[in-house]
Amino acid sequence: MLYPLQHRGDGAFQYPANVVEEIAAAIRVILTTIPGEHQRIPEFGNYAALLVFNNPGPDLEATISGLVKYDIENWEPRAKVEEVTTTYDYDSSSYRVKIIWSSPEIGLKETRETEVTLGGGV
Repeated sequence: MLYPLQHRGDGAFQYPANVVEEIAAAIRVILTTIPGEHQRIPEFGNYAALLVFNNPGPDLEATISGLVKYDIENWEPRAKVEEVTTTYDYDSSSYRVKIIWSSPEIGLKETRETEVTLGGGV
């Protein structure tokens, strides 16, 4: 089976259509996995997810952006992170993270954008 797996609406497995979509899906998997959740590779995941319940502020946003860049480039070597923007959303108590990336290794010179939400309150 290919990784990352996704499910279609009918419950069947769905695979990424191409390598660019596969990289974007891998980035989302990395960023939504808390270290320790993957039993075979406990260090796998996004260490910024461990910080999202700390007091928000510019310093924490910068730290989260740095950890996101590091974790993506560590676990998805095909992705070259160009920029990470992290913004705290007070209404949802979550961080909106926008990643601008490319993949020169596969011939993708133009950048792509992937967004994820970290944290979130009740």
